[in-house]
Amino acid sequence: MKLVKLILFFFITSNLASQNTYDIKNPQNNYYKKCERCIETLKNKPKEVQLGIQKDILGNLYFVISDKNWFNQLFKKTGDGIAVDIVSKDQFICGGKNKFKRSWASKGKLLPPVYLKDLKKNMLPSQYGEAIIKVGKIPASMKNKELEFNLIIIQNKYLCYYNTFLDIKRYRWDLLDMGLFTDTITYQSKIDTSEKINEKIILRNKRLKFIIPFKKNKTDFSQTDIKPLYDSLKLTDYNITNLEIRAFSSVEGSEKHNIELQEKRAENIVTALQKFQIPSINQKIIASENWVEFLRDVSNSSFKYLTKLSKSEIKESLKEKKILKQLEPYLSKHRKAILIIDLEKKSKQLISTPEQILDEFEKAISNKNIEEAIKIQKSIFSKIIDNKLPSSILKSIEIPKKKEFSLLLNNQAAYKYMIDEADLYSSYSEFLLLQDLFPMDGHIKYNICALKFRIWVLGKELIDPKKFKLEITKLKSYGITPKLVNRMLVNYNIIMCEYYMLKGDYKNKDKSLKYIYSKYRYLDNKDEDILSIAQYFVSFAKYDWAIKILEPKVKKIDANEDLLFYYLNLTIADTKQIKNMSYRAIMLNAINMNKQRFCKMFSSINSGGISFQLLGNDFIKKTYCENCNF
Repeated sequence: MKLVKLILFFFITSNLASQNTYDIKNPQNNYYKKCERCIETLKNKPKEVQLGIQKDILGNLYFVISDKNWFNQLFKKTGDGIAVDIVSKDQFICGGKNKFKRSWASKGKLLPPVYLKDLKKNMLPSQYGEAIIKVGKIPASMKNKELEFNLIIIQNKYLCYYNTFLDIKRYRWDLLDMGLFTDTITYQSKIDTSEKINEKIILRNKRLKFIIPFKKNKTDFSQTDIKPLYDSLKLTDYNITNLEIRAFSSVEGSEKHNIELQEKRAENIVTALQKFQIPSINQKIIASENWVEFLRDVSNSSFKYLTKLSKSEIKESLKEKKILKQLEPYLSKHRKAILIIDLEKKSKQLISTPEQILDEFEKAISNKNIEEAIKIQKSIFSKIIDNKLPSSILKSIEIPKKKEFSLLLNNQAAYKYMIDEADLYSSYSEFLLLQDLFPMDGHIKYNICALKFRIWVLGKELIDPKKFKLEITKLKSYGITPKLVNRMLVNYNIIMCEYYMLKGDYKNKDKSLKYIYSKYRYLDNKDEDILSIAQYFVSFAKYDWAIKILEPKVKKIDANEDLLFYYLNLTIADTKQIKNMSYRAIMLNAINMNKQRFCKMFSSINSGGISFQLLGNDFIKKTYCENCNF
């Protein structure tokens, strides 16, 4: 949960006082004098120390601060306390003004303040060093409403801090995927976002991207434009595993017609690709109007004034033939489809029965045809993953423990682990035995380190951090590329950050974090890695770092959806940021990709949103009301 910057002077400078504010006093022009201790304490509080308001199923509300020591610093005198301001989503109205309570101290229903004596009395026991204190209860009249709970901190009876919370997802223990070495690196891909959790094992993948232009109101395309795609697919040794088509129309005309046009264009592309006899394929089609490039292009033209208009107002302006004709050179470039194709290297076609497959493998071994044996071994693994062969077949494969077969033995151990991660310790032991047999084999040493990370995270075996770091850095001398070694060192520092946090050693924690930030950009990062690192920085309240690494990725029309929405989560409360035209383009791109997901952002924290109080901003509210059928 992220704390929003102090939203205070809107309230304390008002003289309205029709709602009961109990005995809470307004510091008015003496704010910095009356609230000096509170201001300084919050200023010096480490970002890692989090505070907030939580509710239970009975409607009881609790103040929670992750470090009890900081509770004792915030609340020292009898007039120090906490109050909760309950805000309801029905206060935010499309087509009218938002309804706030007529009070200098609150926006919604202000609950009675709880002062130091009762805070200590109501504190619950905790084994993790935090302070959890009951501070109120939701009124019966509000129980069926969508609610959020804002925090008020009181010093000497004066309102000194008013805070709204944003729910930003953070993940502490997600390591960058290191994969395991077989004849190439084989990755276990993990996608972990606020929207979905999906795990799958993949072999070495390749990604192709193509752009196919379309003429105005046409759904067919030139064979010349699609020829590079055909040529690439004919020449490749890969099968298509995922196909994503993002079809864009220019923005003039009705949205309904434009979407239908783009869907038909996408369907024609799929039909054209069927000549490659694509098997069962993960296919995703996104059809939308190209607002991203439209806003970018007109902002640098004499039509810049259009960027200040709403979508409906822009469409109305484009009905004028003169304007439409002048903009056509831009609009013609906006009508296109972007194809993103993921490929998986083709494996050797195996004969049907497990017995025949094993005979073929044994024949390759007896002939010392290592290349053929590796192909068969990889095909067996692929078919196990696709549920076309039983995993038990791996136990039936016999490989002589000789140097010329070391790669096959390494692959076998790696495949066993990737098929059944629960078998971590036996796989780790198997690699240690292989290391005894082949002490100079870098692939085996790399895999031992990769599995040792998992053992370290589980905490079931003592790992000496200094010795382990030395073990990782030595991998370079065994032929492991610097990028893979650096990837492991980033993961090493991810774990060390957690270790230092548990010890309360914030200084060394910061050193490890800085190492991660300085090195991550030099790795071969996939979008999933960028998302994982951003979420990790957020878990340590390094929001600016997370934003900086996401920013280059999200300004493109073909941005990754998860990266785009996470960037919005981090930045949408920044009133300076959202005024930029480029930010509007990012928001419209998100709406085009997944309107339902965008609209959900403005639900309450308890309903899976960031915060409906974001609708207090006129620009955000206008965008929301225009697109979300509120």
